[in-house]
Amino acid sequence: MPADPADRGGVGHWLGDLSANLLCVVLVVLMLIALSPLRQGAERPEIALPVHVDAPLSGPDMVDMLYARARGTSGAALDLLAEGVRAGEDVAAADAVALPVGASDVFVFDHRHHAALRARLDAAGVAVRELSVPAALRTRDGADWSPAFLALGQGAPDRDRFARALTDLLVGGGAAGGAMGDEAAEADRPGTSLIARLRAWQTTTNAVLGLVFGLLIWGIARHGRRYSPMR
Repeated sequence: MPADPADRGGVGHWLGDLSANLLCVVLVVLMLIALSPLRQGAERPEIALPVHVDAPLSGPDMVDMLYARARGTSGAALDLLAEGVRAGEDVAAADAVALPVGASDVFVFDHRHHAALRARLDAAGVAVRELSVPAALRTRDGADWSPAFLALGQGAPDRDRFARALTDLLVGGGAAGGAMGDEAAEADRPGTSLIARLRAWQTTTNAVLGLVFGLLIWGIARHGRRYSPMR
C-alpha cells in the first residue's frame, strides 16, 4: 500500500529533491572539468624563471659555513633577508650591496631577492656556496639568526665542539622552545603558512563533500522507501 501523499511534503521529500539537485550540479562540474582546455592538452603559457643548479653541499661543508658565520670569520658571508642583503653589519638592496671578491657563502632566510643577488654574483664571477638556514637556527619569526646560534661562535672555540653544539641545537629545535619553537618558526614562514591554509581548506572541503554525499545517499534511500509498494 503506497504511503500517504500528504507525507510527500515532509523533510525526507525535501532532502531527496535537494540531494538530486546537488548530484546534478556535481555531474555538471565534472563534465566541465573534463571538457576544459587544460584537460585537452591546450598550450600553457611558459614562464621563464631563473634557475641556479649548484653542487650539493656535504655535511662538513655546511658545518664549515655555519662555523665561520657564527664566529664572524667569514668576511664573504651574505645573509639574504626579507628586507635585503646583509654584508657584515649593513643591509642593502640586492642591486646595491657590496659584493665579495672570489667566493661567497650565501645564507638564505627569504627568497624574494634571491634572483637579483645571484644574477650579480654570477655576472661578477663569484663562486657561491648557498645554504637555506634551518628553522632551528632562526629567530621565532624565522627572519634572522637566533641568539642561540650566534652564541655558539663564542661558546665553541674549536670546530669539533661547535659541531656537537650545533647538532644539539638542531635536534632540540633551537632556542625557541624545542619542537614547539620549531613549529612556530615554520608556521610564521610565508610558504609554510600558505601550505597550512591549503591543507585546512582541503580538510574542510572534504568534510563538506562527505556531508553532502551522506545526505544524498540518505535522501535517496528514504525517498525510495517512502514510495515503494508495501507488501
